[in-house]
Amino acid sequence: MKLRNVLILLSFCLPFLIPAGLLADLLSVDFHTNVFQETRLESNLSIVGNISYDTIDAIRNGITARFNLTVQLYEGKGIFGGTKKLVDQRSKVFTISFDVWENRFIVNDRRRREDHYVNVSSQILAKINEMMNPFVLTLPKEYIHKEFRLRAKIKVQTIKLYPPFGIFLLFFDPWNYESSWIESGTLKAEEL
Repeated sequence: MKLRNVLILLSFCLPFLIPAGLLADLLSVDFHTNVFQETRLESNLSIVGNISYDTIDAIRNGITARFNLTVQLYEGKGIFGGTKKLVDQRSKVFTISFDVWENRFIVNDRRRREDHYVNVSSQILAKINEMMNPFVLTLPKEYIHKEFRLRAKIKVQTIKLYPPFGIFLLFFDPWNYESSWIESGTLKAEEL
């Protein structure tokens, strides 16, 4: 009898024990070509995967999502997979909203203050990829002969609740997404 009660309790609590990252659709970054000129490193990259249905549904229902891509240029690997020395870091921020009257999604480049319309949610990432490339980072001249790496992190945020209301988002958060660091291979400026 006690085992049955424990199993029933566990079945109700299990969804709250699973991290939200396991339930979200995975977004990732693919690093493509890199071009080095003077002190500029131009990297072409693309975001692959899908924004989760729950996030798209929240956007369609009037919530504006903030899409943040952070790319870091760093020298070597440090202890436990950390960075040895951060050389440059840049972020690109886009907002995604839905225009009810036009029945289209709006992707806004926060830096350029430009609105771009897409008809279906599957075109959102393609529009973001188009607007962010090439991704320009600064590589100082003292790093030209050294090996370095790129890494990127994606964060999609729709709802931000503070404690005590946001405590349940620690266990189950279908509207927000944050990837781990996605690493490129080792690069050398003189080989690009």
